Amino acid sequence: TYRTVPTTAVSKLEPIRRRQKAVAIPNLPGAGKVAAEHTTGLIALIKNCKDLEGWKAIQDVINENEAMLDTDRDENGAAPLHLAALFHKWDIVKKLVKEYPRYATVEYTANQPRTEKKNPEDVSCYEKLQARLRLCCKRNTGSAKECPEKGLYTGENVLHLAIANFELEMAIWLMDQHPELLNSETTGTFFAPGQPVYFGGYPLFFAVCMGQLVVVKYILNLERTAGAVALKNTVWEKDSAGNTVLHMAVLHSQPEMYKMLLKVAKEESHTCDKYDWQNNEGLNPLAFAAALGNQDMVQLIMVETANPAFVWGPVSCKKILLEGLDQLTIPEDSDYPPGPKTVLQIICAAQEQVTKCLLETDKQKIAEKRQGLVMVPEVYQLLVRKWEKFGYPIFKRRLLGVTTLLLLATSAMLIPNHYRLNTDFIHMYKWNNGYIIAAESIVGLVCMKKLFGEMREFYKKPTQYFKKYGAEIMDNVFALTSTSFYIFALIFRWCGFIDVEDVLMSFAGLMGWSYMYFFLWGFQQTGPFITMIKEMITIDIRRFSSVFFAFLIAFGLALHCTTELATNAGPEGFFKNCRSLLLLGLLGESGGFETEEGDPEVPNLW
Repeated sequence: TYRTVPTTAVSKLEPIRRRQKAVAIPNLPGAGKVAAEHTTGLIALIKNCKDLEGWKAIQDVINENEAMLDTDRDENGAAPLHLAALFHKWDIVKKLVKEYPRYATVEYTANQPRTEKKNPEDVSCYEKLQARLRLCCKRNTGSAKECPEKGLYTGENVLHLAIANFELEMAIWLMDQHPELLNSETTGTFFAPGQPVYFGGYPLFFAVCMGQLVVVKYILNLERTAGAVALKNTVWEKDSAGNTVLHMAVLHSQPEMYKMLLKVAKEESHTCDKYDWQNNEGLNPLAFAAALGNQDMVQLIMVETANPAFVWGPVSCKKILLEGLDQLTIPEDSDYPPGPKTVLQIICAAQEQVTKCLLETDKQKIAEKRQGLVMVPEVYQLLVRKWEKFGYPIFKRRLLGVTTLLLLATSAMLIPNHYRLNTDFIHMYKWNNGYIIAAESIVGLVCMKKLFGEMREFYKKPTQYFKKYGAEIMDNVFALTSTSFYIFALIFRWCGFIDVEDVLMSFAGLMGWSYMYFFLWGFQQTGPFITMIKEMITIDIRRFSSVFFAFLIAFGLALHCTTELATNAGPEGFFKNCRSLLLLGLLGESGGFETEEGDPEVPNLW
């Protein structure tokens, strides 16, 4: 009656966890040849036991040396009790727990070297296993030094195995016999955050991830202590990643489980501070759901945590809490890692990793799901109100300010009789140059202020400055380049390098007016066109350039072989022909700039 259909997480686990014949490590060549066949010794007796006489044989072997229930392990660190569970010999598990209770709580240890290596091929496979283990450890911890000692399944006990195999009656029986089994946490790389079977470590977390409401309720109703030992059986327990059972219900999309756990959490809220909702990354369950791009869980959490305002017949009104949605829920002096911590911040940083609990293969898919959170009714309504109240006035002020500066800078460039051509023009054309100096001074001061602000932002987060996306990266690039070019153009003018100033000022004007794309992107009528231009520049032009480059080299070489090979066989002739073809493609003619000698002359801008 307790057995249920395996969830998605369990279906991922099933083909991997059949370890009695092969060490299951995804994409590991020859993994099926790593594990021992278990044809000799106590493990073989357990595997082949089918009746009472088989149990007697097992008992006779154990009675000779009872310690072998802890010391006799396979290369994965599994003790005989674990292997009995893996072989689905649950009657043997019960007998071992009853007869030898001191070994009922044994856990998986780090991977053990094989005592019997049948042939060199087995040795090679074992080395591949260790290499794969180091790779998994390095991806999750950043270091592979502790990997061989850490192991794949370290910390797993028989209760974990019973829950993972949906042997719920056995799991409840084991907890009745040895409640201290609840305190074992799986710390092996197989169960690390970011792996398909990250279930949180403790047996309570395992049951939550697999939707086993009966087991979860049973665990939560147990006494908080077993003798002098405090049990890990409350909703506020955290695993090594700082995740609570609420985070795990979100991770494995268990809405009914989340509702039940939240109800228990509200009843016990007097025992917990609100900051205990955060994991090690500073994410509460709502922000964690947003980081996973789980729209259904985001809506569920907002509705379940809302406070009722009033009810009038069939009409009800609820107040949505902004904690985790728009307001930070972490203390100001916290040492959480930097990064988005609210739903709105996560939506804006859709391409960032945010949490280590994501699978490597799901990152792009998750980024798209995060952007889809904008259409959640509660989130959309909040964004509209924030835009009308705060965003739109700021946007208008910035648009007016940038437009004014661009007009001032452009008019200063276009007014004739500029003093930079001749210093005597200052006295000859006072009004013209007076306006030019005033306009350039205003624009220069504003550009310096903006540039210092951009450099300060770059100094605080140098690796993140150019890793932003969408309108944010457009704002950073155009603001930094336009202000830099304009200020350096003025510096080179004062130093007397007019030609250099011309080039820098041309780029300043180009990037400055291109900055308007950032603002036009925010309007409903012009936004789609800016998106189209962005896609053309970032995708289509890059592809076209690669094709055009191959075309240029091919025809430049052909032209060189037919016209220059006899007279000018060096690279100079080849590049001359390529330049002519490039000008032909850009200007429509190869001789657009002629000198007295008849050779094309590239202007200073080029």
